[in-house]
Amino acid sequence: MGEILRRELGAYFGSAAFWIGLAIFQLLLAFLFLSTLEYYGRIQLAFGRMDYLPGVTGMVAAPLFEHTALFSFFLVPLLTMRLLAEERRVGTLRFLFSTPVSVAGICLGKYLALAAALLALAGMALLIPLTLLAATPLDLPHLACAFLGLWLFLLALGAFGLFCSALTALPVASATITYVSLLLLWILDRADVADEDPLAHYLSPFVHLRVLLRGVLGTVDVVYFLLAVVVFLTLAVWRVGGERRGVL
Repeated sequence: MGEILRRELGAYFGSAAFWIGLAIFQLLLAFLFLSTLEYYGRIQLAFGRMDYLPGVTGMVAAPLFEHTALFSFFLVPLLTMRLLAEERRVGTLRFLFSTPVSVAGICLGKYLALAAALLALAGMALLIPLTLLAATPLDLPHLACAFLGLWLFLLALGAFGLFCSALTALPVASATITYVSLLLLWILDRADVADEDPLAHYLSPFVHLRVLLRGVLGTVDVVYFLLAVVVFLTLAVWRVGGERRGVL
């Protein structure tokens, strides 16, 4: 598993395309951050420092993390599409089956490398609001909770993307399945379906993300994302394991 992890880390962090993508992502976030900061400044000038106004962490940092979550709908499919689909397409997945590494080790090694890439993605978003510390105090516990929520959200999406990559031999098809599924989730969230149906409310990742972005560290919300990671990793292992046994 360690060798798979090292290889995948090299594929991410040794790729110029990955760093170029992060740079473009950072520029987009910086633009949104400055726009939100300008809006926050206008509100302060209009209403003064009233007690009921949210602080800079809640009005500037948290929305930036929510924008990052939306951008991840485009980034995560690109990061996950080749993990298993490309191995299957070029035939190296069968080679991995002949090694002593278990199917769980193959999937986990790839997922841990993906988790590191997603941590870099979330960390880039965190660096921007931290620059405010030079001018104003931040609610650091709120910021830490929001960052945790963002990373858990990305981890859940990454596990789903890995599962989609396990379903096909075409990386483009894997990315398409992931993207369309995430887009459907976003449409349902925008349609307020989660507010009308208790089950949809619990299953919506945006509902749990927003709770954490508000600085509320709820056990239900953390467990939801961790459970999503476990479920989709298990499904990926089941899919690849069935292929190894010649069942699928």
